[in-house]
Amino acid sequence: MVVLMDKVGVVYGDTSISECQILCDKKIRFGEFVLLKNIDDIDVLGTVKNIKAMDDKLLGGVSIVGALNGHNLFPNRSPIKPNSEALLGDDSILARLYYDNKGLNVGHLLTRDSVRVYLNTNKLISRHFAVLAVTGGGKSNTIAVLCRELAKINSTAVIMDPHGEYMSMRHEDMEGKLNPMPAKLDPSIMSSSEFADLIGLKEDSRKERIFLNMAFHTIKQKEKEEYKEYRGKRFVETVRDLISEWVNNSVVGWEVKYYNHIKNKYDNRKLDKEDTDILLTVLDAIGDFEAGFSANITEGDIIENFQRGKLNIIDLSGFEVNQMIALVSYISKQLLTKRILYAKSKRDLYHHDEKIRSSARNTAYQLESKFPALTKPIVMIVEEAHIYIPKNKETDASYWLGKIAREGRKFGVGLGIITQQPKKLNEDVLSQTNTKVILRIVEPEDQKYIQKASEDLGEDLVKDLASLGIGEAVITGTAIKLPAIVKIDRFDGAYGGEDINIYEEWNE
Repeated sequence: MVVLMDKVGVVYGDTSISECQILCDKKIRFGEFVLLKNIDDIDVLGTVKNIKAMDDKLLGGVSIVGALNGHNLFPNRSPIKPNSEALLGDDSILARLYYDNKGLNVGHLLTRDSVRVYLNTNKLISRHFAVLAVTGGGKSNTIAVLCRELAKINSTAVIMDPHGEYMSMRHEDMEGKLNPMPAKLDPSIMSSSEFADLIGLKEDSRKERIFLNMAFHTIKQKEKEEYKEYRGKRFVETVRDLISEWVNNSVVGWEVKYYNHIKNKYDNRKLDKEDTDILLTVLDAIGDFEAGFSANITEGDIIENFQRGKLNIIDLSGFEVNQMIALVSYISKQLLTKRILYAKSKRDLYHHDEKIRSSARNTAYQLESKFPALTKPIVMIVEEAHIYIPKNKETDASYWLGKIAREGRKFGVGLGIITQQPKKLNEDVLSQTNTKVILRIVEPEDQKYIQKASEDLGEDLVKDLASLGIGEAVITGTAIKLPAIVKIDRFDGAYGGEDINIYEEWNE
């Protein structure tokens, strides 16, 4: 039996299966849920999408969200009954709709303080999510709340933190669940293009990248031939020394011997005056990188330091954009490829061929020993995502994050992207995030861009984005049973994303 609350008005004017208007007897709040009847006398749930003044009353536009059958919501098949009463549904109706016993408890309905809103964990992570907002809209607080909830259920997560604001995150529910770490890099285990990004060579510096690639693969081949292994700083020094040798010996027509990794053989290349200048540019880039970031160069794989069941927070503050792109590219590539390899090895443990089973056991053991965090599903949360997956531009990071967005679900790799500049995001990746937490968005271009990338974000909800207060969000997508305007909880711990109180600091 449905429990009813106050009457708020009557249905006014023409109706349809998807919308109607109510003439309100009393003040009604934007985003409120109302209970109506359709012409088949079935209970129907709707939300107030707009409110207009009409003489001494209010006219509320209602968007129909579905027909009620017990605890479940179904598509409404009949128009709303004209001139019928509009009532507020009891909180218990909404509480059942928004409750998920395995979900993340992120806040309450904006219009109902007592109705908690849960996001389904499986759908949020496996189907990916986005948190979008303007500066000061409550984005950092929202991520802190999500992190708190993820910590409660022993999630394994990697958070790319470009400003170091989550490094100081603290909460009693997160005790022992945080693993903050500096971004330590071993260039020797990166790709040539990631290494180029790391030392600051621009994407359009084609010739510089060609020469760096030649030196990079020549050193890799030298390692194989001489049974040596150059790691960390030693690798960078060895690449630098080889390019220095090419410069010091260069005269017009001098031939550089290098390893052509595509042809799998050594080749020669004649140098001209321009080539020497280009090599000097590469040397300068390597020198600047060594001088500025030597403390971040290490021997070892940062992935080995990730801990299972914890939030692994990587501090990228102080890095240049290219360097952040290189690191995010490397980590996202490793998370996906190693999870694929692990999934394949676990599957092959049941193969009919003993050799394949034996190989699978060995692979699984090696991965479990060296990368324990990757033996469980993992979510990668990327702050300032527009840096790594920009619109109309391909980066190494956008390639791998895009692959996670498209393929990660099958292998237990989730993706969360966060940005204050939605229209600068790659539209394809944004559209792959099936749950969106959208805080205040004022810019019409951003609103349209988000709507284009969202299947269930209607025009009425888009219009609401500019009027949201701090910490208020439109949540839509697969992780929530029906779109809602939610007041996100205030994170009652500590994190570094809050604004500085300039007045107080000036007057201390």
